Amino acid sequence: SIIQKWKIFERVFFRLFCTGKKMTCEDILDRVLKSFSNYYDIKTESPLFPFCAEAVFKAEVNQYFLVKPAKISSSVSKEFVFFYKTELLTPELLSELEKISWNECLKRTEPFYGHRNSDSVLIIIAQEIPFEVQKKIKKINHYKSYKATFFGWSTFKILCYSIEEKKAFYNRRGKELKKIFSQL
Repeated sequence: SIIQKWKIFERVFFRLFCTGKKMTCEDILDRVLKSFSNYYDIKTESPLFPFCAEAVFKAEVNQYFLVKPAKISSSVSKEFVFFYKTELLTPELLSELEKISWNECLKRTEPFYGHRNSDSVLIIIAQEIPFEVQKKIKKINHYKSYKATFFGWSTFKILCYSIEEKKAFYNRRGKELKKIFSQL
C-alpha cells in the first residue's frame, strides 16, 4: 500500500541522508536476504564457494479428483539463488560466477515426470559495475529442457546491483527480480 511504501521511503531516506551513512554491500545483502527469508530457505553458514549466501525455494502442487488417494497430477518447482558481493565486477568474475551457479543448479536438478522447473538465480551486489559488464549481463541466457520439457526445464536469471549507480542490471528472465532492489 501507499502508506507502507512511504514508511520504507522515510527509513531509507533517513538512513542515507540524515545519518550520512552510505549503504554498503553488507547492508544491501542483509536487506535482500531478509526479503527472501519469507519464502526461501536461506543458508549463510558455509554456502557453495565462492558465494556468501544461498537460498532454496521448493513448491509442490498436487491435483486430486474428489479425494487425496485419487491423485491426478503432481508438479515440483525449485529455485536455487546464489548471492555474491564484490567491490568491482569484472567480465571474468561475472563469467566464472555464472558458470558455477548454472552448473550447480544442473547438478541439484532431479528431472522426473512431475518435475516442472528448476531455476538458477545469481544475485551480485557490487560497488561498481563497468559499462562492458552491464552490456554482457543483458546477453546472458541459459536454458535446458529435460526430455522435450516432459520432465521439466531449467532457466538462468541474473541481477547485478551497482551501489555506485544505485541501479540494477539484469537479463531478460531476471527482470522480475528488480522489484527487490527498487526500494533500496
